[in-house]
Amino acid sequence: MDNKTDVFGFLDFGMFPDYCLFSCGFSYKEIVAELKKKEYNSWINAVKKNKHFIEKGNWYAIKTIIKTEIFYLIIVPKTFNFYDEHYVNLAHECLHICQFYLPNYLDRNKELEA
Repeated sequence: MDNKTDVFGFLDFGMFPDYCLFSCGFSYKEIVAELKKKEYNSWINAVKKNKHFIEKGNWYAIKTIIKTEIFYLIIVPKTFNFYDEHYVNLAHECLHICQFYLPNYLDRNKELEA
């Protein structure tokens, strides 16, 4: 976590309920340690279920269901370079989160601004 671009946090979906865990530059162990510190036990289970994705260190948008809870994660590799390619990759993963999430709340055939 010595890189100045390391980021870990939760993205609020604004007018919609729920959150998305966002991690850039954190290893699996660091994410779990941070969640334990904050006592976010249900998030720990969701992260553990996706350990293999996080350890690969690639770009991922993940939807995980545990019992009745739904968890959304965006995992970004160790370094975000602030180049066009990385912005495009991040936008791509954010689009996946929208694809996972919005159909539960909006009919995309009726709501064109979603």
